[in-house]
Amino acid sequence: MIWLAPRLSSGRVVGWLVTLVLGVMARMLTDLSNNNVARKLPGFAMLGAPSRLLRDDWQRTSGVLLTREEDYRQSVVTPSGVFRPMPVRAPRTRRLLRRAAWLVALLLMAAPIAWSQRQRMRIEPNVPYDGKYTFVRLRYTQGYRMAWSADYPQMERNFMTILSELSTLTLHEKASNVHTLDDPELANYPVAYLTEPGYWEPNEEEAAGLRTWIAKGGFLIVDDFYFDRQWDVFERSMRMVLPNARIVPMDISHPIFNTFFSIKTLDGMTHPATTAAKAQYLGIYEDNDPSQRLQVIINFNNDIGDYMEWSGGGWYPVNLSNDAYKFATNYVVYGLTH
Repeated sequence: MIWLAPRLSSGRVVGWLVTLVLGVMARMLTDLSNNNVARKLPGFAMLGAPSRLLRDDWQRTSGVLLTREEDYRQSVVTPSGVFRPMPVRAPRTRRLLRRAAWLVALLLMAAPIAWSQRQRMRIEPNVPYDGKYTFVRLRYTQGYRMAWSADYPQMERNFMTILSELSTLTLHEKASNVHTLDDPELANYPVAYLTEPGYWEPNEEEAAGLRTWIAKGGFLIVDDFYFDRQWDVFERSMRMVLPNARIVPMDISHPIFNTFFSIKTLDGMTHPATTAAKAQYLGIYEDNDPSQRLQVIINFNNDIGDYMEWSGGGWYPVNLSNDAYKFATNYVVYGLTH
């Protein structure tokens, strides 16, 4: 059975909390606005006077029920010509503000709890090496956010299910591995996946470990980041791993796009977070020579992991989920055969 708890312990929990609190606060602000007409009237310096109280007061004094702000402006002068200010009563306003403050405090207390739940997310035991293909995800240290775990492990389950049906690979369909960049066990696996490199900041040991693994034949898939700020973080970190590497755009004629599926175009995909992020595919070659082995494939402005994770949920168009599986399958087959 697929274990779904990480979805509930992920950063989406914080998103739900923020949405809930902002929704309640918006309702309160609407209430405040609806009950604060009098603050626009001349001669009133107040936080807010509920319009219901104003209407009641005028109804008691003049027998006329006023419903429009224009009525208030016209009625601030009594028949005797004496200016009569409206009564200032704002206990309801203060109550609403206090409730809003409590909600903000609740959010501030709940957010760390949600993040700590993500930190305590269950990482499944690694599968001992047995020659079968095992999907490997790279784990790196990045504060409390655990960016390396995005889409874990549902993406792996969905992808391995599809790959087992499409190919004759002998693989672990119901299990996957998580390794640090400097884990000696990583040498047993030829293909590894690194996600959200816009938050990836390796230390010297991690950079050296990944550099050694790539030099020995490892093939790295980089996924899920977009726009310049995240690119800058990734590029700086990649320079620590491969200081002399040149990152170059990929062309549709490269064998990686025809290894299993024949992908006809590199246009069409975008990052799930925004359609403004148009997918780009870049690579790093051994010795910076395009005639040699491709060592790193980079999905910039894209997130094939997210498309695969939610492919059964109807969140994204079917064609984008299908394309994500095609790219991922080609990447793995290329990595295993080159």
